Amino acid sequence: MAAPFVHLDVRSCFSLKEGAFTPEQLVARAAALGMPAVALTDRDGLYGAARFVAACEQAGIRPILGASVGSR
Repeated sequence: MAAPFVHLDVRSCFSLKEGAFTPEQLVARAAALGMPAVALTDRDGLYGAARFVAACEQAGIRPILGASVGSR
């Protein structure tokens, strides 16, 4: 049996020009797909982290936080 798939490199609308959805929309989609966890890895900061973690707690999904920092 295969392990469930979990996205580990995902940007939200807080990463200008790289993401288009809100943290809540990300969590809703992950829940709809039956994912046990999902990551939010915005560019140059953790701007959506609080909203992301709150949405994950409500949906019963494990939040994974990260940030992509540095030069492009």
